[in-house]
Amino acid sequence: MSLLHRLLLLVFLALIPAAVIEIDNELQLRASREDEARQTVLRLAHLFAAEQERMMAGVRQLLVAIAHTPVVRDGAPRDCQDYLEELRPGLPPYLRLQISGPERVVRCATEASAVGLPVAGRSDIDGAIRHDRFSIGELVPPPAGERATSSSVAPGALPVAEPIRETGGTVIGAVGAMIDLGWLARTLAGRPLEQNFALLLFHRDGTILARFPERPGLVGRHLPPNGYDALLNLRAPAILDLRGFDGHPRIVGAVPLGEGLDGLGVAVSVDRQAVLAPIERAMLRALGVIGGVMLLTLLAAWWSADRFLRRPAYALIAAARRWSEGDLSARTGLADGRSEVGMLGRAFDSMAEALERQARDQKEANALAHKAASVLSSTTDGVFEIDRAWRITFMNDRARDLVGAVEDLTGRRMRDAFADSIHSVFAMNFRRALAGTEVVSFEAFYPPKQAWYAVRAFPSRKGLAVFFQDVTDLRRAEAARRRSEARFRAVFELAAVGIERLDRDGRYLDVNATLCSILGCKREELLELTDAAVTDPADRAREEVLLTHLTSGVIPSYAIEKRYLRPSGEPVWVRVTSSLSPNADGEEPDRISIVEDISERKVIEAELHAAKEEAERANLGKSKFLAAASHDLRQPLQSLFFFSAALARHIADDRARELLHRMDQGLDALKGLLDSLLDVSRLDSGVIVPELESFPSSEIMDVIDAAYAPLAAEKALGWRVEGCGERAVRSDRTLLTRLVRNLVDNALRYTQAGMIRVRCRVEGDRLAIEVQDTGIGIPDEHLERIFEEFHQVGNPERDRTQGLGLGLAIVRRLSHLLDHPVEVRSVHGRGSAFRVLVPLAEPKPAVAETPVAAPDGRGRLAVLVDDDAVVLLGLRTVLTEWGYRVLAADSADQAMERLAAQNERPDILIADYRLREGRVGTEVVRRVRERYGADLPAVILTGETGADALLDAAAHQVPVIHKPVTPRQLWAEVERLFDAGDGARDSARPMAARA
Repeated sequence: MSLLHRLLLLVFLALIPAAVIEIDNELQLRASREDEARQTVLRLAHLFAAEQERMMAGVRQLLVAIAHTPVVRDGAPRDCQDYLEELRPGLPPYLRLQISGPERVVRCATEASAVGLPVAGRSDIDGAIRHDRFSIGELVPPPAGERATSSSVAPGALPVAEPIRETGGTVIGAVGAMIDLGWLARTLAGRPLEQNFALLLFHRDGTILARFPERPGLVGRHLPPNGYDALLNLRAPAILDLRGFDGHPRIVGAVPLGEGLDGLGVAVSVDRQAVLAPIERAMLRALGVIGGVMLLTLLAAWWSADRFLRRPAYALIAAARRWSEGDLSARTGLADGRSEVGMLGRAFDSMAEALERQARDQKEANALAHKAASVLSSTTDGVFEIDRAWRITFMNDRARDLVGAVEDLTGRRMRDAFADSIHSVFAMNFRRALAGTEVVSFEAFYPPKQAWYAVRAFPSRKGLAVFFQDVTDLRRAEAARRRSEARFRAVFELAAVGIERLDRDGRYLDVNATLCSILGCKREELLELTDAAVTDPADRAREEVLLTHLTSGVIPSYAIEKRYLRPSGEPVWVRVTSSLSPNADGEEPDRISIVEDISERKVIEAELHAAKEEAERANLGKSKFLAAASHDLRQPLQSLFFFSAALARHIADDRARELLHRMDQGLDALKGLLDSLLDVSRLDSGVIVPELESFPSSEIMDVIDAAYAPLAAEKALGWRVEGCGERAVRSDRTLLTRLVRNLVDNALRYTQAGMIRVRCRVEGDRLAIEVQDTGIGIPDEHLERIFEEFHQVGNPERDRTQGLGLGLAIVRRLSHLLDHPVEVRSVHGRGSAFRVLVPLAEPKPAVAETPVAAPDGRGRLAVLVDDDAVVLLGLRTVLTEWGYRVLAADSADQAMERLAAQNERPDILIADYRLREGRVGTEVVRRVRERYGADLPAVILTGETGADALLDAAAHQVPVIHKPVTPRQLWAEVERLFDAGDGARDSARPMAARA
């Protein structure tokens, strides 16, 4: 087969894939068009079905509304008929309504002729009443006299019904409607369809209800049995391939109707051949074009092959024959051609230039060799080459600099150029490299240059290539690093604290001798353990939290005090400070810890704690001593108060009254001193519990102003109170007042001239109450001691008119108890300022105080029990003066005996707490109340300041008054008890009446 024939065959084979691809494209277009037609018929079927469903939804809503109308549900048939007559003009033309009761008879209808007709056989009415839901019946044919209005529409109507429910939910009838299928079909006919498309409306029994475009004789018939069974069993939208009524294949999209139109379906179809005909015609045209193109391509290939292949090939053959005969002047004549054959001709013509090109290539190779030598000359490594005769054949400038050569050594033997290195380590390694085939690397010291060199010798067939570098600085740096490591190791081992290096899992990597000494372990033993293994289990959890924060980068380091356990189990207290030390190779960082032995410090701390507890016990003992001394002093002082009050009514002389007044002032001063001792004792014993409440700050400021303005005026001092209005605070009203009074007392006591100012102002969420004075001030060295008991500034002679030095001690205790910080600032010689910070709160309405009436016992019977005869006599005298009848006794037994001797119920009981023979006043209260009733008022009058007396009295619901008490205070408490008892009895009377 000639070259021309082969080329034509190749072209023909190349065109076949293009033709196949084009045919495949046409087939795909045909399939795409068919799929588009399928989706179109299904979409149109959905649109027509949705329109019918919307219509049926409207019918159902209308029936539900009519079923809930009272006139339909509960009214008489006449009213129902009138209602439908009124409703008929507004109903759609395709709808007829009928109302029937449970007996299945029409009660009223939009067509009066239907009233009274039975509907028992209608499945829609039966379904609505029996199943209590919206129901659809079977197709109802038209009356005998009616005819179809069109050959495309089946006559008849579709019945539907909705149940009528009474108020309780019971079905009492049904609302029925007849949907005119003729109207439904006409509505469908009004929708435009494209050419070759058809719309079919069918019933579930196979009856064709409507068909558009019209086809005579088809409406009212049953669907053909072959293939159309799928439409009768349709439950979901589907696309089918069926033969039409004319026998042509059609693509059918069918959709069953919902929303109450069960049993009806809509189908839209299109003629398959009409849809695919344009595509098939286009495919035939494309195949014709492909055949023509293939024929033209073969003709063009034949002409081109003859012009550009066969003729140039014959020219090449002729030229080659002449070259073989020795005629080198022959040319192909194809030098101007641009084809491959022309390129071949040019190649033959340029054969004479081959030798010249070879010479030119050799020259370029020599240039590359010189360039390589230049690169070797400029490299940072020293490079030289020697042949097998140990003659230097090449040496770059860097090599000459490194060996200190002042002249070119190329061409000289090694023994001549380096006579002092014939027996050196360099010559030994060079001989070893020449003897083998492996690269030899080594480092050696070169004495003439006092330098270290790193050498690599590469053997070859011609000799040896040597590359070397000066590594003197590197060796010196390495030596310095080793010295630094040695110094670090010395510091590590000789440090006065323990040092440990651990990995991320807590395993010991390195430890020093001090740590081994602290833990009592050998280094080898520790390196096999973890930090957790030697840590006391009670301390591990605390350190694990810190260690997690350290390793996650939250904190750079941490310090913790914990216990290590020695092998013997003995704990040793240490302080561990840990941080992370990254490794130089980029691995996970190690943990470095400094461990200090703090066992001695812990012992000292324990001793300090014990000493502190001992001091606190001593302070408590002092308070108890003060409480006991206060009790012994209160008994005679109490009798003095009572006798002074009794004596006042029997003195008429003014001079004597003045002396009695002076004596009362002295008694008040002594009572104030004893009350201060009592306050300290009660605060230290923890008996006082603050009763926090919200109240206006003006209450405290007003009390301070009323109490101290006259005292400031007596000393000719300026006095100013700057309140904060009704700003409320949250505190204990009584304790806060006592705290501020003590500060003002202190200011009055140490201010001889100038003024005193009490003011308050809001600072954030607190109210600052400040007491300022222009008194003697406080030296800096006394600022911390002024809150100690009995410490006074400017009273070295202990003048009792300036108090005992307990006022600020009580302030400090009250400040701690109430959590109200107290601050002080002072300038010696110019004055002081004390400030207390009280939390702010919402105010509460103030309660007005009831004034105390003048003493009047009104002949009540009072029982007095006290083992101190003087106090008992004084108390009896006072109560007698107040108009009471008194029964006095020195013990519980004597009191019970004297009460038994008379038949009168006492009105009040006043008893001392500590009685003879270890008896207590609460026993008297209990026994008297057991005889005369638990509502008998009682009060404990005692000089006992301990917590036991207060707790015992509280358990018996008896108030306590501490001696000494003024007659006015005693009278106020007695009247309060009577008022409380009267209120309780008044509230009990209504309950008794109901009983």
